[in-house]
Amino acid sequence: YAKYLPHSAGRYAHKRFRKAQCPIVERLTNSLMMHGRNNGKKLMAVRIVKHAFEIIHLLTGEN
Repeated sequence: YAKYLPHSAGRYAHKRFRKAQCPIVERLTNSLMMHGRNNGKKLMAVRIVKHAFEIIHLLTGEN
């Protein structure tokens, strides 16, 4: 399912495969927060994903 803002603060690691229920955009955002200088900067990662989706929308015309 789609989420407008990929920042749910959900408990997706509570059980074994529950991370599959996490929205894919939020998983992409969380993966951008890896490495020491980017740890915890979720708003920056959300902004990067949003700009990337806007560029994809301009190039392909799809959302």
